[in-house]
Amino acid sequence: MLKVENLRKSYGRKIVLNGVDLKLDTGFYGLIGKNGAGKTTLLRCILGIEKYEGSIVVNDRPIEKLNRYEIARLIGYVPQISSQDLNLSVREFVEMGVYFRDGNVEEALSIIDVPEDRKINTLSGGEFQKVLIARAMAGNPPLLLLDEPASHLDIKNTGEIIRILKRYSSNHLVLAVIHDLYLLNYVDKIVVLHNGKARIYEAVDNIPLMEVYGGNLKIVEANGMRFPVPLV
Repeated sequence: MLKVENLRKSYGRKIVLNGVDLKLDTGFYGLIGKNGAGKTTLLRCILGIEKYEGSIVVNDRPIEKLNRYEIARLIGYVPQISSQDLNLSVREFVEMGVYFRDGNVEEALSIIDVPEDRKINTLSGGEFQKVLIARAMAGNPPLLLLDEPASHLDIKNTGEIIRILKRYSSNHLVLAVIHDLYLLNYVDKIVVLHNGKARIYEAVDNIPLMEVYGGNLKIVEANGMRFPVPLV
């Protein structure tokens, strides 16, 4: 599904990604790392937005050899920040997700609890985030990338978004940047970016969190779930 080999990316003298190797198949992966570790940069490289050294292949197709339309058919993307100042209905906005590819707008609309005739600029933050995800999924891309999909959302909307992503990942690859580490309880595997490298972990309690984040952390367990918390 997604294969990254010896991926390198620098901004001037600052090396951000220094030989990243990844092989991800169908499932829900959380991408974590401290601020500045290169999480957003990795997503932008996979999307072909950033120039890079190395190889990125999605569904056996090298990203560097594809045009924007071909990449749009393979990858759906939900950015960290997106303009909500649009005089479009929810339906019109979601329809943008199938502009370059075949898809199912009706199915995408059916999984979000937002009226299709609502205007984008009248939605709450949680509603807009769900609509962004619906637009990205409407074209049924094999790979879905999300940059902090649950940031600034209340607990109800966070839960709804996680359920949407879990459902989609049953037969697609979902890679989401996550800062709220308790959400790692809901992913299948965890990709950790640290010192320019990437490593895959099965569970949060296997991750050397103090090394990755450079601070004192403790994992608290309750009802079979794990909650990393800072020690102050």
